[in-house]
Amino acid sequence: MDPQKLNTVQAYLEKIYSDNDLLSGLLINVTEKKANPTEYIEKKGFKFQSDDWEAVKVLEKPGPNFDLRLAAGVYRFDTNKAGLWELMVHSVTRAIYVDGKQVTSQKTNSQGWVTCSTESQHDLRIQFKCASIVGEPQPHSKPQFTGEVSKTGEGGGKEVITGQRYYPWGNAYDKINTKQLITNPSTSASDEIVRVCRKLREDEAVKSLAVALDLLACQSRPLDRPHEISTYGSIDKGDLLVGGVHIALTLSCAAIGTYFGKVLGAFVGAIGGGVTRNYFIDIRDNVVKGWSRDLKSLVSEKELELDDILKEKIKERVEERDNVQLKDPNLSKEIENEVKGMYILNAKDQLADDVEDRFQWYQTLWTREFKEAYDAALTEKFDEQMPQSQIESLVKINIDRRVAEKVIPDDIKELGVQLDNADQDRKKKEEEVDKSGKTWAEKRAEKQKIKDEYDGKVKRLKGEIEEKQEDKDEREKKSSGTIIDSTLEEIKRNAERRRKEAIDRAARKDRDGEIV
Repeated sequence: MDPQKLNTVQAYLEKIYSDNDLLSGLLINVTEKKANPTEYIEKKGFKFQSDDWEAVKVLEKPGPNFDLRLAAGVYRFDTNKAGLWELMVHSVTRAIYVDGKQVTSQKTNSQGWVTCSTESQHDLRIQFKCASIVGEPQPHSKPQFTGEVSKTGEGGGKEVITGQRYYPWGNAYDKINTKQLITNPSTSASDEIVRVCRKLREDEAVKSLAVALDLLACQSRPLDRPHEISTYGSIDKGDLLVGGVHIALTLSCAAIGTYFGKVLGAFVGAIGGGVTRNYFIDIRDNVVKGWSRDLKSLVSEKELELDDILKEKIKERVEERDNVQLKDPNLSKEIENEVKGMYILNAKDQLADDVEDRFQWYQTLWTREFKEAYDAALTEKFDEQMPQSQIESLVKINIDRRVAEKVIPDDIKELGVQLDNADQDRKKKEEEVDKSGKTWAEKRAEKQKIKDEYDGKVKRLKGEIEEKQEDKDEREKKSSGTIIDSTLEEIKRNAERRRKEAIDRAARKDRDGEIV
Protein backbone atom coordinates (compact mmCIF):
# COMPACT_ATOMS: atom_id res chain seq x y z
CA MET A 1 0.00 0.00 0.00
CA ASP A 2 1.31 3.43 -0.99
CA PRO A 3 2.48 5.21 2.22
CA GLN A 4 1.17 8.54 0.94
CA LYS A 5 -2.27 7.02 0.43
CA LEU A 6 -2.20 5.60 3.96
CA ASN A 7 -1.14 8.96 5.39
CA THR A 8 -3.89 10.78 3.48
CA VAL A 9 -6.62 8.44 4.71
CA GLN A 10 -5.24 8.37 8.24
CA ALA A 11 -5.18 12.17 8.40
CA TYR A 12 -8.78 12.24 7.19
CA LEU A 13 -9.89 9.69 9.80
CA GLU A 14 -8.06 11.65 12.50
CA LYS A 15 -10.00 14.75 11.53
CA ILE A 16 -13.45 13.28 11.00
CA TYR A 17 -13.42 11.18 14.18
CA SER A 18 -12.48 14.16 16.33
CA ASP A 19 -14.59 16.85 14.61
CA ASN A 20 -18.28 16.60 15.50
CA ASP A 21 -19.20 19.28 12.98
CA LEU A 22 -17.56 17.39 10.13
CA LEU A 23 -18.87 13.95 11.09
CA SER A 24 -22.42 15.11 11.83
CA GLY A 25 -22.49 17.02 8.56
CA LEU A 26 -21.49 13.86 6.73
CA LEU A 27 -24.18 11.83 8.52
CA ILE A 28 -26.81 14.41 7.61
CA ASN A 29 -25.57 14.47 4.00
CA VAL A 30 -25.88 10.71 3.47
CA THR A 31 -29.46 10.71 4.82
CA GLU A 32 -30.59 13.24 2.22
CA LYS A 33 -32.30 12.18 -1.00
CA LYS A 34 -29.55 13.76 -3.10
CA ALA A 35 -26.67 12.50 -0.96
CA ASN A 36 -23.20 13.35 -2.25
CA PRO A 37 -20.74 12.68 0.58
CA THR A 38 -17.70 12.93 -1.68
CA GLU A 39 -18.64 16.45 -2.73
CA TYR A 40 -19.37 17.36 0.90
CA ILE A 41 -15.93 16.21 2.05
CA GLU A 42 -14.17 17.88 -0.88
CA LYS A 43 -15.71 21.19 0.18
CA LYS A 44 -14.16 20.57 3.60
CA GLY A 45 -10.70 20.28 2.06
CA PHE A 46 -10.31 16.53 1.47
CA LYS A 47 -9.92 15.04 -2.00
CA PHE A 48 -9.40 11.33 -2.62
CA GLN A 49 -8.56 8.98 -5.44
CA SER A 50 -11.19 6.46 -6.44
CA ASP A 51 -9.65 3.55 -4.51
CA ASP A 52 -8.29 5.41 -1.48
CA TRP A 53 -10.95 3.86 0.76
CA GLU A 54 -9.14 0.50 0.43
CA ALA A 55 -6.41 1.92 2.67
CA VAL A 56 -8.82 1.38 5.54
CA LYS A 57 -8.42 -2.38 5.12
CA VAL A 58 -4.72 -1.99 5.90
CA LEU A 59 -5.31 0.27 8.89
CA GLU A 60 -7.81 -2.09 10.53
CA LYS A 61 -5.61 -5.22 10.43
CA PRO A 62 -2.95 -6.04 13.06
CA GLY A 63 0.45 -4.99 11.78
CA PRO A 64 2.73 -1.97 11.46
CA ASN A 65 -0.09 0.26 10.17
CA PHE A 66 -2.76 -0.84 12.63
CA ASP A 67 -4.87 2.07 13.92
CA LEU A 68 -6.33 1.24 17.34
CA ARG A 69 -9.11 3.75 16.74
CA LEU A 70 -10.63 1.31 14.25
CA ALA A 71 -11.11 -1.14 17.14
CA ALA A 72 -13.00 1.54 19.07
CA GLY A 73 -16.08 0.55 21.00
CA VAL A 74 -17.00 -1.50 24.04
CA TYR A 75 -16.09 -5.11 24.79
CA ARG A 76 -17.10 -7.49 27.55
CA PHE A 77 -14.43 -9.79 28.91
CA ASP A 78 -15.20 -13.47 28.82
CA THR A 79 -15.09 -15.08 32.28
CA ASN A 80 -11.60 -14.70 33.75
CA LYS A 81 -9.81 -15.22 37.06
CA ALA A 82 -8.64 -11.60 37.09
CA GLY A 83 -12.25 -10.48 37.51
CA LEU A 84 -12.11 -8.01 34.62
CA TRP A 85 -15.51 -7.12 33.17
CA GLU A 86 -15.55 -4.39 30.53
CA LEU A 87 -13.04 -2.79 28.16
CA MET A 88 -13.58 0.34 26.10
CA VAL A 89 -11.45 1.78 23.31
CA HIS A 90 -12.11 5.50 22.87
CA SER A 91 -13.05 6.41 19.31
CA VAL A 92 -11.26 9.77 19.37
CA THR A 93 -8.29 9.43 21.71
CA ARG A 94 -7.64 5.67 21.25
CA ALA A 95 -7.34 5.46 25.06
CA ILE A 96 -8.27 2.12 26.62
CA TYR A 97 -10.42 1.89 29.74
CA VAL A 98 -10.90 -1.26 31.81
CA ASP A 99 -13.85 -1.38 34.18
CA GLY A 100 -14.38 2.33 33.65
CA LYS A 101 -10.82 3.41 34.52
CA GLN A 102 -8.17 4.52 32.02
CA VAL A 103 -5.21 2.16 31.76
CA THR A 104 -1.57 3.23 32.06
CA SER A 105 1.55 2.42 30.02
CA GLN A 106 -0.56 1.84 26.89
CA LYS A 107 1.50 0.91 23.81
CA THR A 108 0.89 -0.72 20.41
CA ASN A 109 3.77 -2.59 18.74
CA SER A 110 4.49 -3.24 15.06
CA GLN A 111 2.49 -6.48 15.10
CA GLY A 112 -0.61 -4.73 16.41
CA TRP A 113 -0.35 -6.09 19.96
CA VAL A 114 -1.54 -3.68 22.62
CA THR A 115 -0.06 -3.70 26.12
CA CYS A 116 -1.25 -1.76 29.16
CA SER A 117 -1.72 -1.90 32.93
CA THR A 118 -5.05 -1.62 34.73
CA GLU A 119 -5.96 0.15 37.95
CA SER A 120 -6.65 -3.29 39.44
CA GLN A 121 -2.92 -4.10 39.04
CA HIS A 122 -3.16 -6.35 36.00
CA ASP A 123 -1.03 -6.30 32.86
CA LEU A 124 -2.81 -6.89 29.56
CA ARG A 125 -1.40 -7.95 26.20
CA ILE A 126 -4.18 -8.16 23.61
CA GLN A 127 -4.82 -8.02 19.89
CA PHE A 128 -8.06 -6.82 18.28
CA LYS A 129 -10.11 -8.11 15.39
CA CYS A 130 -11.99 -5.04 14.16
CA ALA A 131 -15.54 -4.85 12.90
CA SER A 132 -15.97 -4.91 9.13
CA ILE A 133 -16.97 -2.08 6.86
CA VAL A 134 -19.84 -2.61 4.45
CA GLY A 135 -18.51 -3.98 1.18
CA GLU A 136 -15.65 -6.13 2.43
CA PRO A 137 -15.82 -9.45 0.57
CA GLN A 138 -15.43 -11.53 3.75
CA PRO A 139 -16.96 -9.65 6.68
CA HIS A 140 -15.52 -10.50 10.09
CA SER A 141 -18.02 -12.55 12.03
CA LYS A 142 -17.20 -11.35 15.55
CA PRO A 143 -15.29 -8.19 16.49
CA GLN A 144 -13.25 -9.24 19.53
CA PHE A 145 -9.88 -9.29 21.23
CA THR A 146 -7.64 -12.11 22.40
CA GLY A 147 -4.50 -12.13 24.52
CA GLU A 148 -3.24 -12.71 28.02
CA VAL A 149 -3.39 -11.14 31.47
CA SER A 150 -1.11 -11.36 34.48
CA LYS A 151 -0.80 -9.74 37.88
CA THR A 152 1.39 -6.65 37.68
CA GLY A 153 4.96 -7.24 38.87
CA GLU A 154 4.55 -10.95 39.51
CA GLY A 155 5.69 -12.33 36.16
CA GLY A 156 4.54 -15.74 35.00
CA GLY A 157 1.08 -16.88 35.92
CA LYS A 158 -0.35 -15.59 32.67
CA GLU A 159 -3.97 -16.33 31.84
CA VAL A 160 -5.47 -16.40 28.37
CA ILE A 161 -8.05 -13.65 28.12
CA THR A 162 -10.68 -12.89 25.50
CA GLY A 163 -13.50 -10.46 25.03
CA GLN A 164 -16.30 -9.79 22.57
CA ARG A 165 -17.55 -6.51 21.19
CA TYR A 166 -20.96 -5.51 22.46
CA TYR A 167 -23.27 -2.61 21.80
CA PRO A 168 -24.76 -0.70 24.77
CA TRP A 169 -27.16 1.13 22.44
CA GLY A 170 -28.37 -2.04 20.73
CA ASN A 171 -29.01 -2.72 17.08
CA ALA A 172 -30.16 -0.07 14.62
CA TYR A 173 -31.89 -2.79 12.60
CA ASP A 174 -34.25 -3.90 15.39
CA LYS A 175 -37.74 -2.37 15.42
CA ILE A 176 -37.97 -3.02 19.15
CA ASN A 177 -34.47 -2.29 20.35
CA THR A 178 -34.00 -3.72 23.84
CA LYS A 179 -30.89 -5.91 23.75
CA GLN A 180 -27.21 -5.05 23.51
CA LEU A 181 -26.35 -8.09 21.32
CA ILE A 182 -24.26 -9.77 24.00
CA THR A 183 -23.92 -13.47 23.27
CA ASN A 184 -23.22 -14.51 26.85
CA PRO A 185 -23.34 -11.49 29.16
CA SER A 186 -21.27 -11.75 32.32
CA THR A 187 -23.08 -10.82 35.52
CA SER A 188 -20.03 -10.83 37.81
CA ALA A 189 -19.48 -7.08 38.05
CA SER A 190 -20.57 -5.12 41.10
CA ASP A 191 -23.20 -2.40 40.81
CA GLU A 192 -20.47 0.18 41.32
CA ILE A 193 -18.35 -1.10 38.42
CA VAL A 194 -21.43 -1.28 36.19
CA ARG A 195 -22.32 2.32 37.04
CA VAL A 196 -18.77 3.57 36.48
CA CYS A 197 -18.55 1.83 33.11
CA ARG A 198 -21.91 3.12 31.97
CA LYS A 199 -21.12 6.66 33.11
CA LEU A 200 -17.87 6.62 31.15
CA ARG A 201 -19.59 5.42 27.96
CA GLU A 202 -22.44 7.88 28.19
CA ASP A 203 -20.22 10.80 29.20
CA GLU A 204 -18.03 10.29 26.14
CA ALA A 205 -20.91 9.51 23.76
CA VAL A 206 -22.64 12.84 24.37
CA LYS A 207 -19.37 14.68 23.70
CA SER A 208 -18.38 12.76 20.59
CA LEU A 209 -20.57 11.54 17.74
CA ALA A 210 -17.87 9.02 16.82
CA VAL A 211 -18.10 7.43 20.27
CA ALA A 212 -21.90 7.40 20.02
CA LEU A 213 -21.76 5.60 16.66
CA ASP A 214 -19.41 3.00 18.14
CA LEU A 215 -21.98 2.14 20.85
CA LEU A 216 -24.48 1.13 18.18
CA ALA A 217 -24.68 -2.02 16.06
CA CYS A 218 -26.02 -2.56 12.56
CA GLN A 219 -26.45 -6.29 12.60
CA SER A 220 -28.78 -8.67 10.80
CA ARG A 221 -29.03 -12.23 12.10
CA PRO A 222 -30.96 -14.14 9.45
CA LEU A 223 -29.91 -17.52 10.84
CA ASP A 224 -31.79 -16.76 14.07
CA ARG A 225 -35.05 -15.57 12.53
CA PRO A 226 -36.37 -13.68 9.52
CA HIS A 227 -35.42 -10.08 10.10
CA GLU A 228 -38.32 -7.75 10.75
CA ILE A 229 -39.12 -5.35 7.96
CA SER A 230 -38.48 -1.75 8.94
CA THR A 231 -37.82 1.29 6.79
CA TYR A 232 -36.90 -0.84 3.82
CA GLY A 233 -40.42 -1.78 2.83
CA SER A 234 -40.66 -5.39 1.71
CA ILE A 235 -36.89 -5.92 1.53
CA ASP A 236 -35.46 -8.84 3.46
CA LYS A 237 -31.94 -7.75 4.36
CA GLY A 238 -30.81 -11.34 4.57
CA ASP A 239 -27.08 -11.73 4.97
CA LEU A 240 -26.41 -8.05 4.43
CA LEU A 241 -24.77 -7.39 7.76
CA VAL A 242 -24.42 -10.75 9.44
CA GLY A 243 -21.87 -10.35 12.20
CA GLY A 244 -22.18 -6.59 12.33
CA VAL A 245 -20.26 -3.73 10.76
CA HIS A 246 -18.22 -0.75 11.87
CA ILE A 247 -20.72 2.10 11.60
CA ALA A 248 -18.44 5.09 12.19
CA LEU A 249 -15.85 3.74 9.77
CA THR A 250 -18.43 2.86 7.10
CA LEU A 251 -19.83 6.38 7.39
CA SER A 252 -16.35 7.89 7.11
CA CYS A 253 -15.57 5.74 4.05
CA ALA A 254 -18.76 6.96 2.39
CA ALA A 255 -16.89 10.13 1.46
CA ILE A 256 -13.68 8.47 0.22
CA GLY A 257 -13.34 8.01 -3.51
CA THR A 258 -16.00 5.84 -5.16
CA TYR A 259 -16.93 3.94 -1.99
CA PHE A 260 -20.38 5.45 -1.47
CA GLY A 261 -21.65 5.17 -5.02
CA LYS A 262 -19.87 2.10 -6.40
CA VAL A 263 -19.14 -0.01 -3.35
CA LEU A 264 -21.55 0.80 -0.53
CA GLY A 265 -24.30 1.76 -2.94
CA ALA A 266 -23.87 -1.34 -5.08
CA PHE A 267 -23.55 -3.65 -2.10
CA VAL A 268 -26.68 -2.60 -0.27
CA GLY A 269 -28.44 -1.40 -3.41
CA ALA A 270 -28.31 -4.93 -4.79
CA ILE A 271 -31.19 -5.90 -2.52
CA GLY A 272 -33.38 -2.89 -3.23
CA GLY A 273 -33.34 0.75 -4.21
CA GLY A 274 -32.87 3.39 -1.54
CA VAL A 275 -31.32 1.07 1.03
CA THR A 276 -28.09 3.06 1.26
CA ARG A 277 -29.89 6.16 2.48
CA ASN A 278 -32.18 4.21 4.81
CA TYR A 279 -29.16 2.41 6.25
CA PHE A 280 -27.86 5.74 7.52
CA ILE A 281 -31.31 7.04 8.51
CA ASP A 282 -31.68 4.07 10.87
CA ILE A 283 -28.27 4.88 12.32
CA ARG A 284 -29.08 8.57 12.77
CA ASP A 285 -32.40 7.78 14.45
CA ASN A 286 -30.73 5.39 16.88
CA VAL A 287 -28.07 7.92 17.81
CA VAL A 288 -30.95 10.25 18.71
CA LYS A 289 -32.54 7.44 20.74
CA GLY A 290 -29.25 6.79 22.53
CA TRP A 291 -28.80 10.41 23.51
CA SER A 292 -32.48 10.57 24.52
CA ARG A 293 -32.03 7.59 26.84
CA ASP A 294 -29.02 9.26 28.44
CA LEU A 295 -31.03 12.47 28.86
CA LYS A 296 -33.82 10.47 30.48
CA SER A 297 -31.31 8.83 32.85
CA LEU A 298 -29.83 12.18 33.83
CA VAL A 299 -33.28 13.56 34.60
CA SER A 300 -34.44 10.42 36.41
CA GLU A 301 -31.31 10.15 38.56
CA LYS A 302 -30.99 13.85 39.43
CA GLU A 303 -31.79 14.67 43.06
CA LEU A 304 -34.04 17.73 43.12
CA GLU A 305 -34.70 20.29 45.85
CA LEU A 306 -38.46 20.00 46.38
CA ASP A 307 -39.21 22.22 49.39
CA ASP A 308 -40.01 25.33 47.37
CA ILE A 309 -42.48 23.52 45.11
CA LEU A 310 -44.11 21.29 47.69
CA LYS A 311 -44.29 23.76 50.55
CA GLU A 312 -44.24 27.36 49.35
CA LYS A 313 -45.66 27.16 45.83
CA ILE A 314 -48.63 24.97 46.73
CA LYS A 315 -49.41 27.29 49.63
CA GLU A 316 -49.23 30.30 47.29
CA ARG A 317 -51.53 28.68 44.74
CA VAL A 318 -54.11 27.90 47.42
CA GLU A 319 -53.96 31.38 48.94
CA GLU A 320 -54.54 32.96 45.52
CA ARG A 321 -58.06 31.49 45.46
CA ASP A 322 -61.05 33.37 46.82
CA ASN A 323 -63.64 31.82 49.15
CA VAL A 324 -65.88 30.65 46.34
CA GLN A 325 -62.98 28.93 44.55
CA LEU A 326 -61.79 27.32 47.78
CA LYS A 327 -65.18 25.62 48.10
CA ASP A 328 -64.97 24.21 44.55
CA PRO A 329 -64.65 20.38 44.74
CA ASN A 330 -62.51 20.44 41.57
CA LEU A 331 -59.94 22.84 43.05
CA SER A 332 -57.66 20.07 44.29
CA LYS A 333 -57.29 18.58 40.81
CA GLU A 334 -56.75 22.02 39.30
CA ILE A 335 -53.88 22.78 41.68
CA GLU A 336 -52.40 19.31 41.19
CA ASN A 337 -52.05 20.07 37.49
CA GLU A 338 -50.42 23.39 38.34
CA VAL A 339 -47.99 21.57 40.64
CA LYS A 340 -46.91 19.37 37.74
CA GLY A 341 -46.18 22.41 35.60
CA MET A 342 -44.30 24.12 38.43
CA TYR A 343 -42.33 20.94 39.12
CA ILE A 344 -41.19 20.68 35.50
CA LEU A 345 -40.16 24.35 35.35
CA ASN A 346 -38.35 24.03 38.67
CA ALA A 347 -36.61 20.84 37.52
CA LYS A 348 -35.47 22.57 34.33
CA ASP A 349 -33.95 25.34 36.43
CA GLN A 350 -32.08 22.84 38.60
CA LEU A 351 -30.97 20.77 35.59
CA ALA A 352 -30.10 23.71 33.33
CA ASP A 353 -26.32 23.68 33.75
CA ASP A 354 -26.02 19.89 33.57
CA VAL A 355 -28.21 19.59 30.49
CA GLU A 356 -26.69 22.59 28.70
CA ASP A 357 -23.14 21.34 29.19
CA ARG A 358 -23.83 17.68 28.56
CA PHE A 359 -26.17 17.77 25.59
CA GLN A 360 -24.72 20.62 23.56
CA TRP A 361 -24.45 18.52 20.40
CA TYR A 362 -27.85 16.90 20.79
CA GLN A 363 -29.49 20.33 21.08
CA THR A 364 -27.50 21.68 18.15
CA LEU A 365 -28.02 18.82 15.71
CA TRP A 366 -31.55 17.68 16.51
CA THR A 367 -33.27 20.49 18.42
CA ARG A 368 -36.87 19.27 18.04
CA GLU A 369 -36.04 15.73 19.09
CA PHE A 370 -34.09 17.04 22.08
CA LYS A 371 -36.99 19.18 23.30
CA GLU A 372 -39.46 16.32 22.92
CA ALA A 373 -37.18 13.90 24.77
CA TYR A 374 -36.49 16.41 27.56
CA ASP A 375 -40.18 17.17 28.16
CA ALA A 376 -41.04 13.46 28.11
CA ALA A 377 -38.27 12.68 30.63
CA LEU A 378 -39.42 15.42 33.01
CA THR A 379 -43.05 14.32 32.79
CA GLU A 380 -42.08 10.71 33.45
CA LYS A 381 -39.95 11.73 36.43
CA PHE A 382 -42.87 13.64 37.95
CA ASP A 383 -45.33 10.80 37.37
CA GLU A 384 -42.94 8.21 38.82
CA GLN A 385 -41.39 10.13 41.71
CA MET A 386 -44.36 12.35 42.64
CA PRO A 387 -47.31 9.91 42.98
CA GLN A 388 -50.70 11.51 42.39
CA SER A 389 -52.13 10.29 45.68
CA GLN A 390 -49.39 12.00 47.70
CA ILE A 391 -49.57 15.27 45.78
CA GLU A 392 -53.37 15.19 46.12
CA SER A 393 -53.01 14.69 49.86
CA LEU A 394 -50.62 17.63 50.22
CA VAL A 395 -52.83 19.91 48.14
CA LYS A 396 -55.92 18.98 50.17
CA ILE A 397 -54.06 19.63 53.42
CA ASN A 398 -53.19 23.12 52.21
CA ILE A 399 -56.78 23.70 51.12
CA ASP A 400 -57.99 22.54 54.56
CA ARG A 401 -55.63 24.96 56.25
CA ARG A 402 -56.73 27.88 54.09
CA VAL A 403 -60.41 27.05 54.55
CA ALA A 404 -59.87 26.90 58.34
CA GLU A 405 -57.94 30.18 58.36
CA LYS A 406 -60.06 32.22 55.96
CA VAL A 407 -63.24 30.67 54.61
CA ILE A 408 -64.83 29.32 57.78
CA PRO A 409 -64.10 32.41 59.93
CA ASP A 410 -65.69 34.54 57.19
CA ASP A 411 -68.69 32.20 57.12
CA ILE A 412 -69.05 32.34 60.92
CA LYS A 413 -68.80 36.11 60.82
CA GLU A 414 -71.55 36.22 58.20
CA LEU A 415 -73.75 33.93 60.31
CA GLY A 416 -73.19 36.27 63.29
CA VAL A 417 -74.37 39.17 61.15
CA GLN A 418 -77.45 37.15 60.25
CA LEU A 419 -78.11 36.58 63.98
CA ASP A 420 -77.90 40.30 64.67
CA ASN A 421 -80.17 41.03 61.71
CA ALA A 422 -82.67 38.45 62.94
CA ASP A 423 -82.78 40.11 66.38
CA GLN A 424 -83.24 43.56 64.81
CA ASP A 425 -85.97 42.18 62.57
CA ARG A 426 -87.75 40.64 65.61
CA LYS A 427 -87.69 43.92 67.53
CA LYS A 428 -88.96 45.88 64.53
CA LYS A 429 -91.86 43.48 64.01
CA GLU A 430 -92.81 43.61 67.71
CA GLU A 431 -92.82 47.43 67.62
CA GLU A 432 -95.12 47.34 64.61
CA VAL A 433 -97.48 44.99 66.50
CA ASP A 434 -97.49 47.34 69.53
CA LYS A 435 -98.47 50.28 67.29
CA SER A 436 -101.27 48.35 65.61
CA GLY A 437 -104.92 48.80 66.71
CA LYS A 438 -105.28 45.09 67.51
CA THR A 439 -106.58 43.78 70.83
CA TRP A 440 -104.21 42.73 73.58
CA ALA A 441 -104.93 39.04 72.91
CA GLU A 442 -104.28 39.46 69.18
CA LYS A 443 -101.03 41.30 69.88
CA ARG A 444 -99.87 38.55 72.25
CA ALA A 445 -100.62 35.84 69.70
CA GLU A 446 -98.81 37.71 66.93
CA LYS A 447 -95.76 38.39 69.12
CA GLN A 448 -95.62 34.69 70.02
CA LYS A 449 -95.57 33.85 66.34
CA ILE A 450 -92.72 36.35 65.77
CA LYS A 451 -90.81 34.85 68.71
CA ASP A 452 -91.25 31.29 67.44
CA GLU A 453 -89.95 32.29 64.00
CA TYR A 454 -87.03 34.12 65.59
CA ASP A 455 -86.17 31.22 67.93
CA GLY A 456 -86.21 28.81 64.98
CA LYS A 457 -83.90 31.02 62.95
CA VAL A 458 -81.55 31.53 65.92
CA LYS A 459 -81.42 27.80 66.54
CA ARG A 460 -80.64 27.14 62.88
CA LEU A 461 -77.97 29.85 62.69
CA LYS A 462 -76.30 28.81 65.95
CA GLY A 463 -76.35 25.21 64.74
CA GLU A 464 -74.62 26.27 61.55
CA ILE A 465 -72.05 28.25 63.54
CA GLU A 466 -71.40 25.22 65.73
CA GLU A 467 -70.99 22.99 62.67
CA LYS A 468 -68.65 25.52 61.10
CA GLN A 469 -66.57 25.68 64.25
CA GLU A 470 -66.36 21.89 64.42
CA ASP A 471 -65.35 21.82 60.74
CA LYS A 472 -62.72 24.48 61.44
CA ASP A 473 -61.32 22.55 64.40
CA GLU A 474 -61.17 19.33 62.35
CA ARG A 475 -59.46 21.01 59.39
CA GLU A 476 -56.93 22.67 61.71
CA LYS A 477 -56.05 19.27 63.16
CA LYS A 478 -55.62 17.78 59.67
CA SER A 479 -53.57 20.72 58.39
CA SER A 480 -51.28 21.58 61.25
CA GLY A 481 -47.69 22.52 60.51
CA THR A 482 -46.63 19.12 61.83
CA ILE A 483 -48.97 17.29 59.45
CA ILE A 484 -47.79 19.35 56.47
CA ASP A 485 -44.13 18.81 57.34
CA SER A 486 -44.58 15.06 57.85
CA THR A 487 -46.47 14.73 54.55
CA LEU A 488 -43.77 16.74 52.78
CA GLU A 489 -41.03 14.55 54.26
CA GLU A 490 -42.88 11.40 53.22
CA ILE A 491 -43.12 12.66 49.63
CA LYS A 492 -39.41 13.54 49.63
CA ARG A 493 -38.47 10.14 51.09
CA ASN A 494 -40.51 8.32 48.47
CA ALA A 495 -39.06 10.47 45.68
CA GLU A 496 -35.53 9.69 46.86
CA ARG A 497 -36.34 5.98 47.15
CA ARG A 498 -37.70 5.89 43.61
CA ARG A 499 -34.70 7.86 42.35
CA LYS A 500 -32.29 5.34 43.86
CA GLU A 501 -34.40 2.48 42.53
CA ALA A 502 -34.03 3.97 39.03
CA ILE A 503 -30.23 4.01 39.47
CA ASP A 504 -30.16 0.40 40.72
CA ARG A 505 -32.54 -0.72 37.98
CA ALA A 506 -30.29 0.82 35.34
CA ALA A 507 -27.27 -1.05 36.73
CA ARG A 508 -29.12 -4.38 36.71
CA LYS A 509 -30.34 -3.88 33.13
CA ASP A 510 -26.88 -2.91 31.92
CA ARG A 511 -25.26 -5.92 33.58
CA ASP A 512 -27.90 -8.27 32.18
CA GLY A 513 -27.47 -7.08 28.61
CA GLU A 514 -30.52 -4.86 28.32
CA ILE A 515 -30.46 -1.35 26.92
CA VAL A 516 -30.67 1.29 29.64
